[in-house]
Amino acid sequence: MNINKGLAVIVFTTMWATVGLYANILPVSAFRMDRTAHQKTKATISIEVSYLGNAVKGATVSIIEDGNTLTSATTNRRGKTDLSVSNYALSPVTLYIKKEGYQTHLLIGLILKNGSDYEFSLVKGNGTITTEVSTDMQNIKSKGEKKVERYEGKAADAKEESLACFIHEFNFIQLLGIEL
Repeated sequence: MNINKGLAVIVFTTMWATVGLYANILPVSAFRMDRTAHQKTKATISIEVSYLGNAVKGATVSIIEDGNTLTSATTNRRGKTDLSVSNYALSPVTLYIKKEGYQTHLLIGLILKNGSDYEFSLVKGNGTITTEVSTDMQNIKSKGEKKVERYEGKAADAKEESLACFIHEFNFIQLLGIEL
């Protein structure tokens, strides 16, 4: 009976360690995917502002995310400025261009791409010109969430199976009449 007890302990320990390993593989993968989705990067863009083909000096250009100004600059005598964002999360932002005597320009939903150049022609007068950039960000986010849900479901299934195996092995050892 002593040999059976030792064998049962080895089988039981090996089984439990193996099941525990498999039950934790999927959640770790899901965590790695989630961490990658939140990585941040640096982006620098160039802006050129004009009116009827002539450079506009002194226009304020800002990048706004969730109501917070990430960076702001003023155009030079050639109507140009560079804007840099150091902790950019690759999420949609608003580009804001304002100059006294001209209509304010808003470009909503812009995804910054490092090294991109943008040109804007101002219009004299009051008011705001709003342009919304159409992106598939919501579609991409939705697909990502569905994948995470699938991984979480597989992880839950694996944990259920491991518990069932543990109970089965424990019952098997009891049937053998071995006390642990």
